[in-house]
Amino acid sequence: MAALAAAITHAAGDADERRRRGRLARAAVCERLSWSVAVAQLASVLAEVAQCGGVAMPVR
Repeated sequence: MAALAAAITHAAGDADERRRRGRLARAAVCERLSWSVAVAQLASVLAEVAQCGGVAMPVR
């Protein structure tokens, strides 16, 4: 636990490290939560529904 606390304290106190982590976090969020990703996921679900002919499918 002490190692984790030390790592967090170091990261919080280092401006360059905060910026680096911020850039990485932003990139990860944009990659996973962008409109293009949401549209692709929705299109996949709609295609799956269309293939089953409107028959109720079990929830995954």
